[in-house]
Amino acid sequence: MEETLTILMATYNGERFIREQLDSIIKQTYKEWCLVIRDDCSKDNTPDIIKEYCLRDTRIKFISGEKNLGPVLNFNELIKDSLSSKYIMFADQDDIWLDSKIEISLKNIKNIEERYGENVPIIAYSKLKYVTEDLKPLNIKNSNPKNKNLRTLLSFNFIWGCTIIANSALINEAYPISKAAQNHDYWLALHAAHKGIIYHIEKETMLYRQHKANVTGGINNRSLKSKIKKINNQFSSYEQQIKQNLNFITKYQEDNNQVLLEYKNILLSDFFIRVIKAYKFSVKKNSLLETIIFYIFLLSKYQKENSKID
Repeated sequence: MEETLTILMATYNGERFIREQLDSIIKQTYKEWCLVIRDDCSKDNTPDIIKEYCLRDTRIKFISGEKNLGPVLNFNELIKDSLSSKYIMFADQDDIWLDSKIEISLKNIKNIEERYGENVPIIAYSKLKYVTEDLKPLNIKNSNPKNKNLRTLLSFNFIWGCTIIANSALINEAYPISKAAQNHDYWLALHAAHKGIIYHIEKETMLYRQHKANVTGGINNRSLKSKIKKINNQFSSYEQQIKQNLNFITKYQEDNNQVLLEYKNILLSDFFIRVIKAYKFSVKKNSLLETIIFYIFLLSKYQKENSKID
């Protein structure tokens, strides 16, 4: 008999696309799954749509949030009630899963466990296909750094939550998700890189819909005003990322991990020394432009007092 796999979905005002996503999960070739959806106080018809699907398919469970938590803590609540699950996948409310997504993901993570053991924290993530809101293909490449390790992850996250499958060992290692976490997937990936294994599945398993309402990954407006706004948003994102990383370093400070110590030392240094150390650490973003913006950020905005944990 097939094992039951848990899928977690955090929703908020997702009425436009959630039906297509739910239909794509129901059509999966692997049938033994349980989908748990927690709605974060939507103001549209998202809860009613979810309830409709719960009546149609008993594998779908609905949790109505009492207050708006935001996507990170919404997923944290879902994880809290799923710690006994052997495998967990995460679904966005607006994408479409290809029919064999679960089957492919589960096969790969089981193969890794057979090799390294079930007690090793593992995250496996697949490729995705970028599409417009009406599902037309976009010429956007998946992020695929050569070194998929902790050093790279401290620089930028290359793992999208909607593509991953995680085993119980990873979920229990990473829970609870810190309030400082930039995203739930980033937090899980850091733990896998430090304590376990990251594995890349070289297959597209889903359509990653791009639209203006995306929480992450939306299509960028190319106007000058938009670009200036994007830089400001980028600086705020870097501040949040650094807080997350320092929170992670504090969690594992007794490990005396050299990579974590080097990263923290960068932030405790002054201005140009900070930039030199960041360069030696090989701090790079997903593109040359983003890398330049980050180094400008280190010089002009980030201050050592920001390195304190809230």
